[in-house]
Amino acid sequence: MTRCALLTFFAAAAPGFAQLVSYDGTAFPEETGDGWIRLDVLYPADRWLDSGWFVQNAHVLGGGPPVIGEWGFYRRELEDHAGLTTWQLTWVMATDGPQAFGAVSPASIVAGGNSGGFYHFTIAKDEVRLIRGSQFPMVFANIEEGMSHVYRLELRNTPPTGTYVFSIDGEVIDAGVAEGFYPTDDSRVTFGLAPPSRTA
Repeated sequence: MTRCALLTFFAAAAPGFAQLVSYDGTAFPEETGDGWIRLDVLYPADRWLDSGWFVQNAHVLGGGPPVIGEWGFYRRELEDHAGLTTWQLTWVMATDGPQAFGAVSPASIVAGGNSGGFYHFTIAKDEVRLIRGSQFPMVFANIEEGMSHVYRLELRNTPPTGTYVFSIDGEVIDAGVAEGFYPTDDSRVTFGLAPPSRTA
């Protein structure tokens, strides 16, 4: 089960100008009018709202192989944020998903697109993995199980390719030179969860 309380994009193009897109868990994402789309899947995950938390629960369905499970993903296009000099993604999430990164995606959030930077976060109950592309090493960070955590990705689109900083609960986990600017006119943010594995 994954619980998301807050998901915010904060973009500043110049001092004194900023764009803010915020999802606070008081309605389903696609009902907020902020451009979220619920992705169509054959077996959607259960979902509900609980005191400011957006909760999803995915199950493995009977039968198989192959393993069939429920999914729950949401996407927002970011063409309205393209070309900004700084951009930040912050989210608060708790999950009890298993640490089986090779088989499932217990909970994930992806800032990516067809060009520019790429940041794929997979969050299990006690560990987070960041992938920035196949040519970069994966980054792993332990987290305290059974708690919600505040995750933040901060980007500066300064020549030649920009920089990034990833933090959890205010502690910097990874930082450095970015692969490219983000967001671009084909960028998007996707978040959600996939079913647990049968062996978890």
